[in-house]
Amino acid sequence: MTVRKYLSEFAVNMQAKQVLVMLPTYLEHLPADYFRPPYQSHIYGIARRPRVAFDPDSIVVTPEAIRGTVIAQRRGKPQQYDFEVKNYPADPVVKCECEYPYSDFRFIDAKGEVALEGPVIQYLMKAGVGSVYPELVDLEILYVGQAYGKDGSRTAPQRLTSHETLQKILAEAIQRSPDMQIWIVLFSFGEWLIASFDGRVEVNEEEQKEDLSHMWNVLGTRITEAQRINYCEAALIRYFQPQYNTEFKNSFPSASHSSYAECYKLDLNSVAVEIDCRPIGSRFWSQTVEPAWDHLISYPLHSEEERRDMFKMFLDEPPAARG
Repeated sequence: MTVRKYLSEFAVNMQAKQVLVMLPTYLEHLPADYFRPPYQSHIYGIARRPRVAFDPDSIVVTPEAIRGTVIAQRRGKPQQYDFEVKNYPADPVVKCECEYPYSDFRFIDAKGEVALEGPVIQYLMKAGVGSVYPELVDLEILYVGQAYGKDGSRTAPQRLTSHETLQKILAEAIQRSPDMQIWIVLFSFGEWLIASFDGRVEVNEEEQKEDLSHMWNVLGTRITEAQRINYCEAALIRYFQPQYNTEFKNSFPSASHSSYAECYKLDLNSVAVEIDCRPIGSRFWSQTVEPAWDHLISYPLHSEEERRDMFKMFLDEPPAARG
């Protein structure tokens, strides 16, 4: 039976603090300070979803609500979805302007000013329509990458302004799937240390000293940001198995990878990544991962034969006493 190496086991968890979804053409308009330290965006995804547009003849604006129909192209066949959302009580919209190809809109208020504008799909996401028609807004992850540079000097938006894979995906989307639209997903992550303590085992004095030494070493040492970003990218690639990625899909985690060697040097049990999709109103999925609002990803750094995964401590009987 596999045993824990220490009574005190630890994992580093990268939790998504901010997630921004945008069209590639909007990258140049992203404010430089949108992501602020310590939560800069160093991880990005390239994704796709159905191309969605308003049916301009269906839009009805009343003081109470905005209702109408959106059309999504699926393999050349248009599918219609009715929606109704509340108008803005403090400054209600009085008119919707929408020009061909009807995938962008402008809401005009009583003063004749633009109250809101942008892609139709992002309005639907903010309005909560994704919870009614999730298939409209779900994002299929096609590629995961990172930008870090020296001491974190390079960010994901900077990297994407001249990105060969993005250009390849955009070109292939036009040719092979014109009914789909390519989107950029920008992430900023915060770091958490997860601890697991097993009080069921009796240990001798030497083992207790070894465990305390390990615990204080972990608590007193921080994995560098560059290495956290490296393992975060690799874990996301292993998890989503994106179509356009090649590295890490079948080789993460590995003690031979120097890009996140600090995790092994510190003798951590596992690494983890956590993404909550609710703030953006759409779920992530891939060809190997079902659409989900929460993605809780963890990978043990050691084989099951070497060491028990700390997240599986309750799956079998309590370990026998050691010593």
